[in-house]
Amino acid sequence: MPVRGTRVWYWAPITAAALVAAGGPLACGRVLLDDPGAAGGREGGSSSEVGGSGEAGNTASGGGVGASGAGGTTGNGSGTGGPFGSTGSSDGGAAASSGGMGGGAPEGTGGSAGAPAELDCATARPTSSSLDLKYQVDVDELPLISEVQGDLTLSEGVNRLHRLGCLRRVTGTLTVRYTRNLPTLEGLERLESIAAGLTIVNNDTLASMAGLEGLKVVDGSLNIHSNLRLADLGGFESLTTVRHGIQIENNPVLASLAGLRNLTGTGAVALKSNPALRNLQGLDGVSELANLLVIGNAKLESLEGLSALETIYQDLTIGSNDVLTSIDGLSALRAIEQNLTISNNRELTSLDGLSSLERIHYGLEITTNPRLPTCEAEELCERTGVPRASVINNDDSATCP
Repeated sequence: MPVRGTRVWYWAPITAAALVAAGGPLACGRVLLDDPGAAGGREGGSSSEVGGSGEAGNTASGGGVGASGAGGTTGNGSGTGGPFGSTGSSDGGAAASSGGMGGGAPEGTGGSAGAPAELDCATARPTSSSLDLKYQVDVDELPLISEVQGDLTLSEGVNRLHRLGCLRRVTGTLTVRYTRNLPTLEGLERLESIAAGLTIVNNDTLASMAGLEGLKVVDGSLNIHSNLRLADLGGFESLTTVRHGIQIENNPVLASLAGLRNLTGTGAVALKSNPALRNLQGLDGVSELANLLVIGNAKLESLEGLSALETIYQDLTIGSNDVLTSIDGLSALRAIEQNLTISNNRELTSLDGLSSLERIHYGLEITTNPRLPTCEAEELCERTGVPRASVINNDDSATCP
């Protein structure tokens, strides 16, 4: 049943002076944020060095850019950083003497990030309603937030999330989509719950879920689609519940689900077209599902990782997994309350993994598995008492013990 979050506006403006206590000791309830201008340039102004080796500040997070001098040159980098570390830029610098090299750094690059500054989370407040943040300056100019009462969307030009370091709850959905240069979700470590769903879709550089280590509950669904460099789900280690199901689809280098290893409850799981995925380890704590769909995972070798699964309340579908040879990972499965479909798995040779299955309530379809003995499919039909069955285009010539 969907969870509906209340949407009540509360907003307290916070000044820059209240946010950054320069040089002061860390206080209880504070988290760290990279100082926008400690290495290289200073926030907002221009900076240069003669003959030194000044390093560029982290322009991805904002702040001025320091010039890099060589052989007695003067860099001409300029920082456009706004309040609270907004995005900095540099014109690349100009050499002031012969034989030198221009200082500065290209936009979006930089050297060391500098000393950390602190966020005083004791001053953080709930937002008004939904937030749609498309550019880094939108993030950097936010007051400190403890809760988003509505939806939070991060997209396009957002590349650092440290300004959201006090956020603990989103009452609507959290969506991270179409980002071009967001390699990590670091900055969201304090986020514990999302009421209406988490969607991670079409992010060019996101490599893992690092930054979500504090997330325990998603009361809606979890959708992870089309992330070009997403290799694993590390960062989800505290996640125990995704109430309305998980869909993971079309992530070309995703090889592991191990980050989900503490998950114990979810509604359904759909794994589709993840060509690097080799097994299902990470789902080991799930004992029941509404649906399980495993389709089009070209390198999936086994269903290892489903050893605790005992009941599927609706459908189990296993299809078009080119190198899947067995379904041994389903050895604990006892009941499918609606349909079982196994089709177009060209290397599947055995149904031994379903040896504990006692009941299929509605229908069975086992078709076009050219190396699977037809007699194994027929034996499964008889043993489970399924009322409707279709068994065709399997290996009719094979024999069974």
